[in-house]
Amino acid sequence: MDPILIDECLSPTLASVAQARGLVAMHVAWLNLEGVDDWDVASLAAERNYVVVTNNRRDFMRLYVELEVHNGLIIIVPAALRAEQRRLFGIALDTAE
Repeated sequence: MDPILIDECLSPTLASVAQARGLVAMHVAWLNLEGVDDWDVASLAAERNYVVVTNNRRDFMRLYVELEVHNGLIIIVPAALRAEQRRLFGIALDTAE
């Protein structure tokens, strides 16, 4: 699977869920991208072949329509607690792998 970029609206601990499976994963905060525009995150992800993980469905679905090519988008249900985010992300990874 391609490298994974966790959006700032989700817990950085999601990266450890992916890393435990041997995947490359990072959080936007680790790339000093906190507070940047969603379009900048989407563009960077497309340039670097990241799969973006977010709960910002409305904005990222709109942005991804504009991209000619992208590596994917995983959307975690909004307002989930950290443990639930991790559980749902694990299910998404099971499906994607």
